[in-house]
Amino acid sequence: MKLFQEKHIYEFFQSYIPRIKNEIEHYNYTNVDEKDISIISNELYNRYKLKPIEISLENREANVTMIQIPSSSFPPGYDVTPGKKYNCAKVEYTYTLPKNHEYLMYLPYNFQINPINFETNSQQITFSYQTLYGSIELSDQVKEDVKNWIIEVQNKIEEGLIAINRDIEKYNNEIKDFIPNLLSQEYNKRKTINKQNQDLNDF
Repeated sequence: MKLFQEKHIYEFFQSYIPRIKNEIEHYNYTNVDEKDISIISNELYNRYKLKPIEISLENREANVTMIQIPSSSFPPGYDVTPGKKYNCAKVEYTYTLPKNHEYLMYLPYNFQINPINFETNSQQITFSYQTLYGSIELSDQVKEDVKNWIIEVQNKIEEGLIAINRDIEKYNNEIKDFIPNLLSQEYNKRKTINKQNQDLNDF
């Protein structure tokens, strides 16, 4: 998967709107008074508001393994034999995922990022750097290159999280207005229909 590039965050936010509408439209308004609208509204808001995402980038593990790389993957100038594979060091950085880690797949508004591939499970996210170094004991230069790369990745993660959390705050503010307005409309609609039914039965 690619960091912040699988889908647009707008699609994620929009998926909640039909669920909010459906719950309001099918709410049991029996014995509901106008003064109860704000209470119900707060309950719905607390249920559908989104929490900001936080990742501890200091809480990470680094690991080096050896991976076989085909000669075709080496750039010109390397002394390799066509068709042969070579053991090269691969560095992996693993971070603990927050519960709302699915946000990492979404592209925030007005945010650009070059593709950064990652692997994930329910608890961790891993970024990999494939070197062409032929030993598990890295040279100082290779280690410096790897560190510079992961620092750049972390900087992009921090920028993305700021953008995502800004969009989450905007979404929360929007539904904070949207929910009570729609709830009041539905309540008044039900109230009007009930009054009409009573009028029709008053003879």
